[in-house]
This record gives sequence, structure tokens and C-alpha cells, in this order.
Amino acid sequence: MLPTSSPAAPSPLTETLAKIPTGRAVWAIVLGIMSFFVAQVLVMVPLTPVLATNEYLGLLLATILYNVLVIASVWAIIRFLLKGSPRTYGLGGPVLTPLWAVAAFVVPLACIGLITLVTPGSWQAPGTSWEPVDTVVGLIIYVGMFGSIVEEVVFHGLMYPLMKKWLSPWWSAVVTGVVFAVAHMTNGGWTPLSAACFMFTATAIAVYFAYVVEQSGSVWSAAWGHVVWNLVLNVTSIAAAPSDRALLNYVVTDDNPLLTGGDGGFGDSLISAVVVLACAGLVMWRGRRREDRVPAV
Repeated sequence: MLPTSSPAAPSPLTETLAKIPTGRAVWAIVLGIMSFFVAQVLVMVPLTPVLATNEYLGLLLATILYNVLVIASVWAIIRFLLKGSPRTYGLGGPVLTPLWAVAAFVVPLACIGLITLVTPGSWQAPGTSWEPVDTVVGLIIYVGMFGSIVEEVVFHGLMYPLMKKWLSPWWSAVVTGVVFAVAHMTNGGWTPLSAACFMFTATAIAVYFAYVVEQSGSVWSAAWGHVVWNLVLNVTSIAAAPSDRALLNYVVTDDNPLLTGGDGGFGDSLISAVVVLACAGLVMWRGRRREDRVPAV
């Protein structure tokens, strides 16, 4: 008699989501997004005097307190409102494998490489306005870590898993990505074209990070990728004139913002959106291959 294969056992997250009432899941998402905004006010307002007297100390304290406050809020939402374990949502102890550590650099550099390949221009010398304290505190700590980590915790450690209660991983990633993009558009000055381009590119980036979480099983892999993305974005200039504060200076002969990203940097380029969606596809394909190799029981 031929052995029969049994269906794959549901994941711990699937079992957890099945037990969460819809209303409670919706409230958890709302509270998580609120913590993302409210924590900024709770941190920045008291630190205003510190920022006025010692900007670097203020930025350092703001980064630490903001991350602690938001991560603690999401942990509390999962533990007390959803009655679950943060580990089930990919928020266990920080885990970063060599694959995702390297991919964090490969993805933004691939975007830059393709943009410079299709956009006429030339590489110029790095900028010279680099101060050690400004580089460490202003760039690496504040720019790299102030929002990147908490965004992944809120959107891909809380919202994305909960969206899978109702939607497939792909549509959960897309919906989460759209909300992620909208959350970045609270400031004004958007034209219809720039808003549409940003929505598309930011959603694409968020979809990629969702699949990093899906395949790595850890939000911290995506958080590391997000930190590196923001760092590379802020040391790269692809524009009609060189930047004195850019480590990577590429001067284009025709600055088409759809290709270069314009004032938003290469992250707002439609080329970057295509690259990160292709990377998301590769991550998805890798995950399916791993599933296919699992022997049936």
C-alpha cells in the first residue's frame, strides 16, 4: 500500500490568527499605527530644549527613546490585546543571517547601478562636508535608525501578520505597503505626479521587506535592510549637480525625476521600484523552492 502524504501542519502564526476576533485584530492595527505617530510627539516635544542646546545629544536620545517606546507599545499590543507571543509575529530575539545581511546592501546598490546604467552621466568625487560627529550621530544613528526599525516593527511585525488573517501573503504585503506609503505622506508639497510615483515606489519597497520577513521569519532582517536602505539613500546623490554631502556622486546630463527619483533620491525612482519588486519575486521564488524540497510525510 502506497504511503499517503498528510497536509502540512498550520504554522503557529496561522493558528494564532484563527483565534483572534476580527474586531480585536483591527484595533491592534489601529493602535500600532497610532503608536508610530504619537510616540514621535511624546519623544520630540520634551526633547526640544535639548535639541536647541545640543542637537547631537537630542538626536541620540530621540532615536533611543522613540525606538524603545514604539517597540514596547507593539509588544504590549501583541501580549495583552492579542494574547499572543511577539516571537510568533517575528519579534523574537534579534536574528540576522548572512544572507539577509548581504542582501541589505545588494538591493540598494542594484538600484543605483541600474539607474546609472540607463541614465547618461558620470561619477564625480565624493563630497567633502563630512564631520565625524555629524556622520555618526546625524547619519548613522538618526537617519539610519530613528524611523527604519520602528516602521518594520509596526508595519511588518504587527500589521502585515494580522492582514494575513483575511488576505493572502501577497495582498497582505500590498495593503500594508500602501498604508506604509500613506504614513510617509503626512507633509505637504506633493504634486499629483510626485505623489503617484512615491506611492508606487514606497509600496514596492514595503512589499519587498514584507517578503524578507515572510522568508526569514524575523522582522529584524527587514529592519536591518531598512536601516541600510536609508543610509545608502542618504549618502548617494544622483542629480544634475554634485552634492558636497554625498559619498556616491553621480551627475546626470538630463535629470528625469521618474528615473533618478528627483529630490527624493534614488528611492523614489521608478527603476528602483522595478528592482525591489523583482527582488521580492526572487525572495518569493526562493521560498517556494524551499517548500517544494520539504519531503511529504
